[in-house]
Amino acid sequence: MSIKPNDFDNFDYCGIAEFSTKLFTIDKKNKTFIGELSELKGNTFKQIFSDACDEGLTLVSEISGNKSDWFISDFEYTNNIDKELVAIHLLPTPETIRKFPGLKDYKMVLLND
Repeated sequence: MSIKPNDFDNFDYCGIAEFSTKLFTIDKKNKTFIGELSELKGNTFKQIFSDACDEGLTLVSEISGNKSDWFISDFEYTNNIDKELVAIHLLPTPETIRKFPGLKDYKMVLLND
């Protein structure tokens, strides 16, 4: 079964946690939103769709008010014996890329400060 872009219109959103872009540094050259986990108060991640276990967050543009959804793609840990969390990496959802094609190559890094 192949998924078409409009198929995402039928998914139910679960009220993803929303955060303003003003909480992030935007590195346009490397197409990266950089934030600190400690700045994101409350329940940082929520289930993206009611029928999937993916978790993520919503980024709200401080300028336009546009909302883009991001899902957790990877966790980064230290290489020592403690294996402490260094960062959480997120990518824009397919729905977000469809609505905002300019975010296609962007990523988000949340540093565990």
